[in-house]
Amino acid sequence: MDKKIIEFKENNTPYSTEFGDIYFSVDDGMAETDHVFLKGNQLPHSWNGYKHIRICETGFGTGLNFFMAASLFEKTKKEGQKLFYTAIEKHPLKQEDISKSLEKWRDHFGDVFDIFLSKYPIRISGFHPIIIKPDIILVLIFDDIKDALPEIADKQDFWFLDGFAPAQNPDMWQDALYQNMSRLSHNQTRFATFTAAGMVKRGLESAGFEIEKVNGFGRKRDMLVGQFKSDQQRPKEKDARDEYKIAGAGLAGLTTGHLFTQLGAHIKIYDKNEHSAQNASSNKIGLISPRIGAERIAAYEYYNAAFALFN
Repeated sequence: MDKKIIEFKENNTPYSTEFGDIYFSVDDGMAETDHVFLKGNQLPHSWNGYKHIRICETGFGTGLNFFMAASLFEKTKKEGQKLFYTAIEKHPLKQEDISKSLEKWRDHFGDVFDIFLSKYPIRISGFHPIIIKPDIILVLIFDDIKDALPEIADKQDFWFLDGFAPAQNPDMWQDALYQNMSRLSHNQTRFATFTAAGMVKRGLESAGFEIEKVNGFGRKRDMLVGQFKSDQQRPKEKDARDEYKIAGAGLAGLTTGHLFTQLGAHIKIYDKNEHSAQNASSNKIGLISPRIGAERIAAYEYYNAAFALFN
């Protein structure tokens, strides 16, 4: 993913050479995100009653929408609330390009921005979970949206339909997007998008969303917002304090337990041995015979990621 996909235009605004469009408004990117995605989804009001807030964004870009949502969450969160933010990006930017794009708003985003940059993953296809803070979890999916969305299982509370305009990025705005949105939504799920294109409106309506056309931001006259209409209730939220049991205190079990505790869960690890990391995990040196391949299977992606990380 080393191909140059970004240039900087007026006011240091990032511009996609791939799609021939800007990543956010030349006038005021922060104000645009606030108008389109935060106010468009009636945030923070709409998430006040949720313990676990789930947002899915199509097109992570510079991360501006995530940082704005995280900033709003930090200012308004109630005790015990967590933000789970999933973002899909086919053409991830370099860390330095993200930093340059949002440098002027760095102070507004607080330490979330610096933590993100320090944990920004290597740009290879796949799921990249990032624990920004115990109550802010970001999952970056570097992949084509048609491949990424079917891999998501959790119902989402809010959709940020970003990415580039349908005319510039028609591959994203396909029926598969709307069908997966329907599968991953409940009767309180809301969406917002900067575009008011007829094909988008028809796609969302066919998937079961009630649509409203409202004033767009700046030079854009209209945008779309709405809510999913169905009998599908919002799933019952699992208590983060629930206890999880892990069988085996080797490397895999301990690593899993560490991740769960970072997410605020209580765990118990069971092992037949008196101490951890016995048996195979006690070896001082391990010889690995990696399976490297281009086919999209978990075993290949696991080793491909490790190879890319250390080379």
